[in-house]
Amino acid sequence: GIILTAGLSQQNLFGSGNAMALEVNTSKSNTVFSITHTDPYVSVEGISRTIELYYRDSDLAELGLSSVGYSTRGAGLVYGIPFTEFDRVFLGLRYEGTQIDLTPYSPPRWVQYVEDFGDKSHSLATTAGWSSDSRDSLLFPTRGRVQSAFAEVALPVLDLEYYRLTYRFQQYWPVSSFITLAFNTEL
Repeated sequence: GIILTAGLSQQNLFGSGNAMALEVNTSKSNTVFSITHTDPYVSVEGISRTIELYYRDSDLAELGLSSVGYSTRGAGLVYGIPFTEFDRVFLGLRYEGTQIDLTPYSPPRWVQYVEDFGDKSHSLATTAGWSSDSRDSLLFPTRGRVQSAFAEVALPVLDLEYYRLTYRFQQYWPVSSFITLAFNTEL
């Protein structure tokens, strides 16, 4: 069949300063429709707002990985609040609904999950995070550091309760005028 894969990201949409990203993927095993819009200056203080809408459908059997399929729909809203020249705090809320489709050949772990929690789940999660970026360039950094820490906690008002903690660190050192050494880690 025909596979359509497209992605578009614009950092200065129509000269407004807003950023928008679109993603479309229509293969047999994976379907994705995603749109993200960021307004970097919702207020004169430099508060940013990001809105995300997405739909993802995966058929792991088509990839030869497992006899399971699942689809996810979601929407999120995140505000970024600057508190220094390099540091920003993020606060957000995201809804996500997931449908799991099993077959008689699905792995026992997936079957047990569906027996325990059902084949449909809904979550409402809050996000809080911090980022610091002192790189000399966003596109081609040669020196500086960027790091971020985020916590996501599903509120106990819907089906799922979970938490996720992530930390990312990147450091750049110039070795010569043409070579930059970069170190990257994510936990």
